[in-house]
Amino acid sequence: MKYNWIESMFPTTATCGVSISRTITQEEWEKVYEETLSLACDLDLCSVEDIDFHGFKAKCFARPKEIKENYFGPVQYWNADGLYSERVGVAPVKFFRKLNDDERGQPKGSAFLGYAYDDESLSYSILGDQLEVPHYISSILALAFLIEARLPDKAFVYGDFDYPLAVEAVEKINKHLKDKIELPIICRPEALMALIKETDYSEKEKLELFKNTCIKQTAQKREPAIREYDVECAAELFNYKKGNSIAPELLKLLKQTFDMLAAAKKQNGYKILSTIPPAQQIKRLALQAGFIPICDVDWKHIIDNFNKRKDSFERYYPLFMVSCESYSSSSNIIRSLLINDDLYEFCKEQGFVS
Repeated sequence: MKYNWIESMFPTTATCGVSISRTITQEEWEKVYEETLSLACDLDLCSVEDIDFHGFKAKCFARPKEIKENYFGPVQYWNADGLYSERVGVAPVKFFRKLNDDERGQPKGSAFLGYAYDDESLSYSILGDQLEVPHYISSILALAFLIEARLPDKAFVYGDFDYPLAVEAVEKINKHLKDKIELPIICRPEALMALIKETDYSEKEKLELFKNTCIKQTAQKREPAIREYDVECAAELFNYKKGNSIAPELLKLLKQTFDMLAAAKKQNGYKILSTIPPAQQIKRLALQAGFIPICDVDWKHIIDNFNKRKDSFERYYPLFMVSCESYSSSSNIIRSLLINDDLYEFCKEQGFVS
C-alpha cells in the first residue's frame, strides 16, 4: 500500500514520540539502534551530506549513515532529513547510539507508566517533534513502532497520527523484516486499556487517559485515482520517461520555465564560463548555486554529462542560475530538468529550448 504524497488523503502533519523506560540497558538499546540504521535505506530516508566526487564537492541528499562527532566527548548518531526518491527535505530526526547515564539502568518503571504519569523518573522521550509529508511520516512511524515492538514494556509509542497511515507504516517496514511487527499498543484498544487498568487513576481518569491516547480505527475510503496523463503534477517530472504523456497545464509551465531561462544565456557569466573546461564549469556553477535539493546520484549524473555531452553547459547554466531550495512547482521543474535527460530531450523536441 503506497500512495503518492501529492495525491494522498492523509493529513500532511503528525506527531509521534516514544517513551523509553529508564530500566533499559545500553545493550538493549544499541541492538534496536543498529536495526533502525539498517532499515533507513529500505524506508527511503535520506540525510543532507557533503559529498566529494573526485574533488567536486556539493551538499545534497544521501543515504543515511552513522555520524561520529566530538561534542563534550564522542557522539555517534544517524539522522533522517527527508525522502531520497522524492527529493524532499523535512525537519530532521536523530537517533543516538549511546544512552546518557541518567537514561538507563534504573531499578523499576515501565515506559507506559512513565508516559501515563508524565513521570521523568520512570521514562524519557525520543522523537516527539511534528512530522511532515505522509511518506516521511509513515517511515518515521515505522521506526517508532519497531522500537516499541523490540522493547516490550521498555518502549511505548504515543502521538497524534492517522490510523490508516499507521497501517501503511507497519506494512512498509514488515516488507523488510523477518520478525514482523504489529500495530503499536495505542492502535489496539484492548491492549491499551489493559495497561491503563494497571494505573492507580480513578475510573473517570482512566477513561480520559484512554480517550486522549488511543488512535481509533477509521475506515478511510479511497476512490481509485483516475489518471488522464502519466505525469500530472510537477513533483512527478522527476520520473518522466520517454513517451509519457504530460498534462496540458504542466506543459504550459514547462514552456514558461524555458521562456524565463532564455535570458540567462545573455548574461556575461554565460560567455565567460563557456570558455573554460567542463570540469571547471560545473564546479563554478555548483558553487554559485549553493544547496540544491537533489541526491548524490543526481550530482554524479550531472558531472558525467559534463564530461560526455557537448551541450551540457548550454543546458545546465540557466538551470543553475535559478534558486530552487523550496519545493514549489517551479523548483520541482528546475530540479527535474537538472537530473532527467528524457524530460530535457522532450522539451527540446517540443521547441521549448531556445
